[in-house]
Amino acid sequence: MAIAVDILMAAFKRMNVNIPPARVKITPWADSYVRVLRNLGAALFSMTYTPKRLKLMTFMGPLVQSSVSIIALKRNKIVVKFVSALLRLIVGVMREDIGDQLVRKFAISDSFVIKTKLVKN
Repeated sequence: MAIAVDILMAAFKRMNVNIPPARVKITPWADSYVRVLRNLGAALFSMTYTPKRLKLMTFMGPLVQSSVSIIALKRNKIVVKFVSALLRLIVGVMREDIGDQLVRKFAISDSFVIKTKLVKN
């Protein structure tokens, strides 16, 4: 997350906008997403493009190239060739983030998904 804040601060500096990093509030993703949908004065940074989101929001960027993946430790030797193979796993996602949305898109039952919030250290 720190790189996103650094990029945001660099963009502000380049535009001669004086907003100190302390004014950037890092909140749980799902809360932030709802807040930006309801509040004309709110903005998000570091979000994955999706067709649904492109219909709702104006994007500036991309900041960085990214990919959405399901990962596991190599020593567990998990191989997934088909989405249906995910049903034998427990998948962790950040609540309402792109991974959560994609898991739901593939109709993986919530009983196989552990949802968490991003919390500040």
